[in-house]
Amino acid sequence: MYRAPEVADVFLRWEIGPKVDVFALGCVLFAALTGRHPFPMDSALANIQARYEVPEEVPRSYSPAVAQWLRRTLLREPGDRPG
Repeated sequence: MYRAPEVADVFLRWEIGPKVDVFALGCVLFAALTGRHPFPMDSALANIQARYEVPEEVPRSYSPAVAQWLRRTLLREPGDRPG
């Protein structure tokens, strides 16, 4: 599931725009860095709430800037994601 919270839960009534793609890119980056998806298919609520855990090996294996950018792309609020 690569859907941003604003797409997964229309009751949030957040604008759906380019930040949806930033969130999806964050999901792809997470999967590329960790080998797993940040939001398992059996956890739609985790996706809507944007709850995930970056494995410990990511900050140790990649530069801090990569880990920080990953976290920013997966922020729940669209306005908080990079533009």
